[in-house]
Amino acid sequence: MISYKHRGAFGFGIIGLFLFGLVVHIPHVFCKEDAVPIRRNPRAEAALERGYRPYLEYVEKRIKVFWRPLQYHEHDRIVARFRISQKGTVSKLKLQHSSGVETSDKNALQAMKIVSFAPLPTRERADGSDYIDVEFSFEDTPNGGCLASLLNRNGDVISSAPVPYDYGPYTADAMRRVKKNWYPPQGHEQEKVTVAFKIDKDGSVSNLRIGRSSGVALADEMALRAVKLSSFLLPPAESDVDLTLTLDKPLVQNIGRE
Repeated sequence: MISYKHRGAFGFGIIGLFLFGLVVHIPHVFCKEDAVPIRRNPRAEAALERGYRPYLEYVEKRIKVFWRPLQYHEHDRIVARFRISQKGTVSKLKLQHSSGVETSDKNALQAMKIVSFAPLPTRERADGSDYIDVEFSFEDTPNGGCLASLLNRNGDVISSAPVPYDYGPYTADAMRRVKKNWYPPQGHEQEKVTVAFKIDKDGSVSNLRIGRSSGVALADEMALRAVKLSSFLLPPAESDVDLTLTLDKPLVQNIGRE
């Protein structure tokens, strides 16, 4: 037979176990969305990526209109996350990765506060949501540097707009080739002349013209001749390339040899 004293201890023990159970289970009940990751569906995410890729490219272009990196901070990397509603309005803007320079961070976030977007394209989403969450990387690099990525409900990147090809090295090589054949007329070696042309997929040149004249007809003519005499590498990315080159400092060995 259990004494009253033991019964009391037993009762308190039961109550203690009950309260402990509440403490353990209540957070899981009320915070289930945060505690349990949403199961990913690769096939659905791939379809979502294809559907939103054009819109993400549009988002990049819109932000570039309003964002200009601060002087001497052109290569600061800043990452922000935000939500775009069905109507194209921005909310839940936050800094995901700081550049380490407060003014540079504020400059990027300020651009996001004034930018506006077109309504979202009509897409069927498995969760029935009418918004998208986006991560955007601000970084001024030769190939454009900005990257918009679509996020799933766990905050994982599931779609990235393709990064534009970096034509910097190809353009520099084209300039070297043209300069080898550029002989400015004597007495006009310091004149600046800009030539514009297209390099087709097979490496041939078309649509050659003077972009900005030097003011000296012979100098312009020699610049066009330099392009015609040059042979170029096949364009990268299997596409035509439009180039604009400014000739202003001839090679030393070419001076006075027109």
